[in-house]
Amino acid sequence: MNTYDVPKKQWEQWSPHVQGVFNIVYGAMIGDPWAYQHPKAERGKEEHWQTVAWNAAWTAANAVDGIITKAEE
Repeated sequence: MNTYDVPKKQWEQWSPHVQGVFNIVYGAMIGDPWAYQHPKAERGKEEHWQTVAWNAAWTAANAVDGIITKAEE
């Protein structure tokens, strides 16, 4: 289920397992931002954290799917 509205074109390219990875990572990070930040860090804006969580979930999904970008080589 495309819980977080990943663009349909990308969503359909991922297997159900990879889709699940995206949903789990994004949901966990959105649900508890402090688990992923340094304890002395200032609290950022929610929309900034949503972008960080989205990018991390996307990266995790691509890693599971075996997709490597130029930056990761």
